[in-house]
Amino acid sequence: MNNIKVSKLGGINAWTVWVIVNLIVVLGYNLQTGYAFLNHSMAEDLNLTITLVALAGSVYTWVFAVCQFFSGSILDSLGIRKVFPFAVLSLLIGAWLFAHATSLNMIILAQVFLAIGASFGFVGAGFTGGLWFGFEKFGVMFGLTQAFASFGSFIGANLFTQLIKEGYAWNQVLTYVFFFGVGVFTLVLLFVRDPVVEEERPHAKINGEFFLNILKSILTVAKSRYVYISAISGGIIFGTFLSIAVLWGPKLMVAHGFSEADAGIITSSVWIGIAIACFFVNKISDKLKSRRKTIFLFTLIQMFALLGIMYIPSNSFMLMLTLMFLTGVGAAGHMLAFTVGGETTSPNLIGTSAAVINGTMFIMGGIIIGLPSKFLNGITLADYQQALLIAPVLLLLASVLVFAMQESYAESR
Repeated sequence: MNNIKVSKLGGINAWTVWVIVNLIVVLGYNLQTGYAFLNHSMAEDLNLTITLVALAGSVYTWVFAVCQFFSGSILDSLGIRKVFPFAVLSLLIGAWLFAHATSLNMIILAQVFLAIGASFGFVGAGFTGGLWFGFEKFGVMFGLTQAFASFGSFIGANLFTQLIKEGYAWNQVLTYVFFFGVGVFTLVLLFVRDPVVEEERPHAKINGEFFLNILKSILTVAKSRYVYISAISGGIIFGTFLSIAVLWGPKLMVAHGFSEADAGIITSSVWIGIAIACFFVNKISDKLKSRRKTIFLFTLIQMFALLGIMYIPSNSFMLMLTLMFLTGVGAAGHMLAFTVGGETTSPNLIGTSAAVINGTMFIMGGIIIGLPSKFLNGITLADYQQALLIAPVLLLLASVLVFAMQESYAESR
């Protein structure tokens, strides 16, 4: 019998793999964030209306959501070594199409490839954290992944703003992101692998039975009251955050009287808010001994901060920066949906639970991103206030909805 050298969990190898996988998440996030900062000049060049711009943004979210339901099980079956090169390649194809887009159809095709690749990113990074650091740290590593990705998006957003300020065209900026992706792809091929364990994890074949088993797992998880309520509530919270971060935030700031560059800087602070809050949202929840109360409190922070952004008649840079930051802080409450799923799902279905929750969040995100455009009649501040009013109303609903399920904290103790 051959001796197997078992990989050590934690340590330099684990952190190397985890950081590289999180760079995939950052790449996907920045391509998505880039759409928020570049869609204005892109729309002018390609003669697109704001409704079409919102439609293209929603396509990404919907495709991502559908793919997300299968990504967790595919990762569990094939392993990260086989899946992540494909995921980054899909992102690269999408980035290239994005940078060379000459029509709405080409932008939509780019969004499809971007969504397919990115669907393996966030859940895959959390899965990688569990794989290389132990699945008892699954929730903690998810929080670190969100923080890492959000900081990366903040840096990317400011780079986009600086490049725009210096006069670079939107397709030039996207070309630079493409080359960053090439670097990430190289690192993935060189360093990303599954840990060696005492008993080799069985890797299933991709066939009809494989997808049937995935659907069975999804249906099993979806029946849980904990999962579907936390997913819907978290989806509203995350969807509102995403709509501000990738589309409506910069437009609302411009309507307040800020320059396009300042609007980009202000909006980027929402990523810093969620990144910092993700470090402590679970700890606060543990202190309060309640997932429901913590989600409720964080959602109220998000709701009141967003109302301040919309209705406070001020062009104070620092005030709007602070309110945007607090909007991100409040949005960190959506991470507790993953905690609830992990506490109430059997260990063999944790990956599926995370994928179902994340997929549901992006379905909600797709709806919420596009919804305000249905009520938008102009580009004045009053027009945006009227169109975006649906967001705080939905957040109020989300804050109350979590009390429709039992407290999950005690279930895991």
